[in-house]
Amino acid sequence: MAYTPAQLDGIACIVCADEDGVMAPVGTVDGCQIFAHRSCVDKPAPAPFGPAFLVVGPLATDDDVDNLRGYAMDVATEMGAPTVYATHTDYSVTDFAAVFVLGSIAELRDAPTLVLVAEALAAGMQVLEPQSPQVAGRCDECGQAQTVRTVTDEYGDTLCAGCREEVTCAWCTEASDATMEVVERGEMWVPAHAACASGVVPVAA
Repeated sequence: MAYTPAQLDGIACIVCADEDGVMAPVGTVDGCQIFAHRSCVDKPAPAPFGPAFLVVGPLATDDDVDNLRGYAMDVATEMGAPTVYATHTDYSVTDFAAVFVLGSIAELRDAPTLVLVAEALAAGMQVLEPQSPQVAGRCDECGQAQTVRTVTDEYGDTLCAGCREEVTCAWCTEASDATMEVVERGEMWVPAHAACASGVVPVAA
């Protein structure tokens, strides 16, 4: 990504390019110290770089929410795309590529987020319950577990999103062979290169 001279001089926010407001140092680019507004750094990373998934599940207890958060991390890791875990109903389901359900739809009957499943079904979207353990597998290239959704190519080989080269870093918006990890931003897990996640600010929408 090309930065303006003001951004590289530390005058403008590296995320929004605005020169007003209090900013803090967030790293270096080409030897220049860069700055950003705290609100720009803390807000969830945008998702212009590929399909994002929405995960819904029971929310009655803190353990339910922790389980939902963990399942969303699994979806982001295995599917290689930003994944939001729904703790409220203020989402437009059509902004997502698909909806994943933790457990079965029947188990959601008392969850407020059941309405999101209904909206997704009404819109003709995919609503995916967990696959059975019998069809879970491992990537034939790297060995990554495929518990959320096992994908095979035309030759019958099981390949993860990374080996299918479908994972794009949420920070630099590029794919590469460098180590990728998933990083939590608000109620979203996003894939990122390890180096990007440790020192570079998310790319602005």
